Amino acid sequence: MGLRGNTLLNYRGHTASFDIDESADLLKGRVVNINDSITFEGESAKEFKQAFYAAVDSYLEFCEMEGREPSKPD
Repeated sequence: MGLRGNTLLNYRGHTASFDIDESADLLKGRVVNINDSITFEGESAKEFKQAFYAAVDSYLEFCEMEGREPSKPD
């Protein structure tokens, strides 16, 4: 998978967007259209995608442990 500008990833009902930090050689992402803040990063497309999946999984697990509903995408 090649990541290009405006590429959106989807996982478990959540969507991520990204920016390229050229000075740090990182892809920096965030989950969009929710009230909570979920961010992640990776040095390659593969690492970025794995970090996105892990961030969403961790967020959903955290919400479950706290007994609260996760923010749903708009």
